[in-house]
Amino acid sequence: MNPKNNRIIGIIGGMGPMAGVLLQNLIIEATPAKTDQDHFRVICFTNPAIPDRTQSLQSDNGKSYVTAIRETARALIHAGATLLVIPCNTAHSRLKEIKQGLDTPFVNIVETAIQEVVRRYGPARKIGLLATDATITNGIYQSAGKAFNFEFLIPAPSDQKEITRVIYDTKQGIYALTELLPIINRLVEQNAEIIILGCTELSLYYSEISQINRPVICPLRAIAHVLTRNK
Repeated sequence: MNPKNNRIIGIIGGMGPMAGVLLQNLIIEATPAKTDQDHFRVICFTNPAIPDRTQSLQSDNGKSYVTAIRETARALIHAGATLLVIPCNTAHSRLKEIKQGLDTPFVNIVETAIQEVVRRYGPARKIGLLATDATITNGIYQSAGKAFNFEFLIPAPSDQKEITRVIYDTKQGIYALTELLPIINRLVEQNAEIIILGCTELSLYYSEISQINRPVICPLRAIAHVLTRNK
């Protein structure tokens, strides 16, 4: 083992099924490595028993998904993880509760995405946010971006309903890029300077969406770079 590489990344996966797998792939791509031994040790627990975050927030204020994520985190810690990440934006609505009593640090995907915007484009930007209903209504990104005077542009109700459909279709392996592009164009028409893919299902469309005439921030890609920094 490379003695410099003592970080063991624990991915709390299964939200949706491809998100954790995609993050692990992005970690490999972001790692400056010449040999197998230069890569990070990564443990990905794809746990389909974690309840739907949006539904849990509506029905029990997030209690059921918090409990399941904490159990998953404990399993990863027991397996040796020294750093944890949840590749689900909506889950961060209750990150404080998830972290209670767990000494292993978490990397916050929402704060990482905001910091990426600041690093690349500076503060006081108009940002088009594509996310779940719960991520938007719980104000996760709005709270994280407040210190930087970000203005978040939210899709119209009809467009938000379409985004929700796309997210749940994607969980089933049904890809719907053509439905997303008109919504993004409408945010651009409202002067969105940057687009954030604030749901990890939407990260699967990053390559195609990044072809639009606005910068696109993918939180999964941002966090992969943070995780592979400073071995």
